Amino acid sequence: MRIGIVVTTVGEKYALDSIRSFAEAKKPDQDLIAWYNCIDGFKEDFFRNLREITDDVIVCTKNKGVIEAYGFALLYLDYDYVAIACCDVQVQSDWFEKLHGALKSNEQAVGVGQSSYDYPWLDVSEWNPSLLCPDKVMLWDRRKLNEFGSISPSFKLFGDGGTEL
Repeated sequence: MRIGIVVTTVGEKYALDSIRSFAEAKKPDQDLIAWYNCIDGFKEDFFRNLREITDDVIVCTKNKGVIEAYGFALLYLDYDYVAIACCDVQVQSDWFEKLHGALKSNEQAVGVGQSSYDYPWLDVSEWNPSLLCPDKVMLWDRRKLNEFGSISPSFKLFGDGGTEL
């Protein structure tokens, strides 16, 4: 089983702590990829710090927004599972097992987010994205995603462009 982990950042200092937590929890079958959106210009020091944590950094010199980063990851990364995380998340060593368990518990699920294991009693019909949006860490099953389709880079998280900054 191969897992690709994508953490998005625009150069926030705390992003390095987030990416470091994924690196420390990473298993041998997991690759850590940093997506660096240079919205305030390319910062050599930040890039160098990223490279000290992971050797796989995607640099985007034009702000594509997190949704395009997610769309790229889901469309083009070739892994059995793709995990996507925001830059303000620090994970515990069992983060993958928790999300993978939530994904495997529902054969119809293509992807799960942190709320999938924070609220296991919540029926999917009651899920409210404004309250329980899995904006922390999401895990997607590539095989199921290929059957279902993918998320277009033009997809709007809450139906508007304001969440893409």
